[in-house]
Amino acid sequence: MANDWSAASQTDRDRCYMELWRRTASFSEAGRMGTKLRAGLLALLLFSTPDGVRAQAPHSPAPGSSERRAILDAIRPLVVAQVGPPVEFVVNDIRVIGGYAFVAVEPQRPGGRVIDDSHIDDEMRDGLHTEAILIFRNGRWLVDQYAVGSTDVWYDGMCHYPRGLIPGC
Repeated sequence: MANDWSAASQTDRDRCYMELWRRTASFSEAGRMGTKLRAGLLALLLFSTPDGVRAQAPHSPAPGSSERRAILDAIRPLVVAQVGPPVEFVVNDIRVIGGYAFVAVEPQRPGGRVIDDSHIDDEMRDGLHTEAILIFRNGRWLVDQYAVGSTDVWYDGMCHYPRGLIPGC
């Protein structure tokens, strides 16, 4: 039976590895046999991650693909709740690694029309640009974190997601 680590974050997997390493430390007191056991466990754990999750590079789903559409449809209700329907997106960045996605989009009305956001009373907002981090669970994309019109790079330093997912990580 294969291990399904795709739903676990890299940090969770690393924590698991370290806990197993710590627990096997008592074996090393028994001598060289414990050292060999620890080395074997470490090798087993490092090579048991599916499809080399540690080394995966992000990909950008093609425009019109079902994956891209599903990711954008997952964030659409969050923007619609603030500006009303209908909403389309101009995609500035979209990255997918395993069961994680990062998107940076500019909402607009169909046909490229600008969204009137003058009715939104929020002095701490800078436009409608939207960034989101999503997780694929139970056959669908779920928003983990997001911001609409953020005045800073709120996702900066969130490097606990797979490497390459978040810009700068």
